Amino acid sequence: MAGTYTEIVEVQAPDEAAAGDTVNVAVGIANRWSSAIHIYCVGVLDSESRFINWQDAWVNPGETHYFNGSFVMPGSDVTINAYSYFEGSDGYLYLDDSKTKAVRVATAPTPSITNFRIADYAKA
Repeated sequence: MAGTYTEIVEVQAPDEAAAGDTVNVAVGIANRWSSAIHIYCVGVLDSESRFINWQDAWVNPGETHYFNGSFVMPGSDVTINAYSYFEGSDGYLYLDDSKTKAVRVATAPTPSITNFRIADYAKA
């Protein structure tokens, strides 16, 4: 559900990634208000590790701004938690919207032998 002033319209990230890969994330936040507002974005991995750290931008009404970050995929599935804040006229920041996206750890395919032959054999 959208916030009063902002709306996280999307969290761009792959559905899966191999352990050790760098995962790039883009969080699109729209300004729902009738004038330009100062928007902040925070991205947290599994509610523990912040990988988008209070990035901010002035966003015009009706426009969407993308905030970018990345993390190294661990050896397990993760949840990206994205949060949007706006700066009030009092100078304080207010949480306005949130969205999550799951990223599964990719499993390596099972190795198989498709062609096996003895190329050279010498009996001693």
